[in-house]
Amino acid sequence: MATDYQTLLTSAGLLPSEARIYLAAREIGPSTAQHIAQKADISRTATYEALDSLQKRGLFSISTIGKKNLFVAEDPERIISYLKKEQEELNTTISDIERAVEG
Repeated sequence: MATDYQTLLTSAGLLPSEARIYLAAREIGPSTAQHIAQKADISRTATYEALDSLQKRGLFSISTIGKKNLFVAEDPERIISYLKKEQEELNTTISDIERAVEG
């Protein structure tokens, strides 16, 4: 049975476009936004927005070579770390709300 990575990524909270961009970038390696957009079949504008969001989550990094920015999708282990951090924050919020309701 083949794993549908895009479905897994969207169930982890990524938008479908973000999942496609992440998977395209993992496949092609360090690339320009234009190349990633072409591979993912998403507009460059949407790609830049998704790259910004993914970078803020720590799932992408950027390196500059000359005048070009190359975007690199982080290792999938980074997604697991991101999700665990989100889970911890959610657990803290739940605890805070429970204390407030009980208090």
